[in-house]
Amino acid sequence: MSALCEAFQANARDEPLVLGAIKTNIGHLEAASGIASLVKVILSLEKGSIPPNFNRQEPGNPLVEKFNVNIPKALIPWPIKSGAPKRASINSFGLGGTNSHVIVESVEDFLASFPTPSSAVSDSSLIKQSLERFYLFPISAASKVSGQAWVSQFRDYITNAGHDTPPLSDISYTLGARRSRLNNRSYVVAQSVEELALGCEQTSWKSVKGGETPRVAFIFTGQGGQW
Repeated sequence: MSALCEAFQANARDEPLVLGAIKTNIGHLEAASGIASLVKVILSLEKGSIPPNFNRQEPGNPLVEKFNVNIPKALIPWPIKSGAPKRASINSFGLGGTNSHVIVESVEDFLASFPTPSSAVSDSSLIKQSLERFYLFPISAASKVSGQAWVSQFRDYITNAGHDTPPLSDISYTLGARRSRLNNRSYVVAQSVEELALGCEQTSWKSVKGGETPRVAFIFTGQGGQW
């Protein structure tokens, strides 16, 4: 408690420093306690609310009275400060001595600097900005022949689409996250439609051996953290 309050300058704040623990909500999960804390914080950021800490008794830790902190006993709204993003820090201390610290900020504040996809087509400044950075375009196919045929069709499409060509960021995302990764692979790095079309003419393919499905083992040790 003292280290947290000193690190985050609890007594120098206008509003109390809000503290919480995942253990009061779902108990001790050993190796999963860190990721559970991350899930709790992300949900709190999304909902704009901080859940209570259950089973807290009064009087509690005397340091609570010493520092300007708030340990919620009921659901409270996330404090909003003008000009500052919603931000949370997560501490996780492992039984074996591993200490980790993660800082999480609200995605709304990050995305506020980017226009919506609908405005991306008409906003010439955004188009200019998107052309100033490089994008990765991963390509994969069941065979090199079918892959080269797809690349040829894709090159013709982006060359002839004109103003209907999707933003490079959308094409890069779709190829990287929305298509299956087959065993014959290639890629193009480009920052404009012209560079992307040229890269499609110079693709080289590499065959990747598919991985075998791993076997699953269930281990019940009683004290999994020490296994």
